[in-house]
Amino acid sequence: GKATTAHRVAATLAFGAAPNAKMDAAHSCHNRSCVNPNHLRWATKSENQADRTLAGTSNDGSKNG
Repeated sequence: GKATTAHRVAATLAFGAAPNAKMDAAHSCHNRSCVNPNHLRWATKSENQADRTLAGTSNDGSKNG
C-alpha cells in the first residue's frame, strides 16, 4: 500500500529488499528512469550523491532549480 519508484521495485526483485529503508537504488548508467537490474545497486544516500557528483548528474550549481 505504499508508493515507490520503478527502479526501486526492479532492484528489490533483482537483489532482494534493501539492507535498510534509507538505501537508494543507485544507477551506474546515471539514467534515473532506467530499470535494468544490471545498472542498479543498493547504495547509501551519501554514496549515491557522491556518484552523481562524479558523473556530473547532480543538481548542483546552475542545475539547481
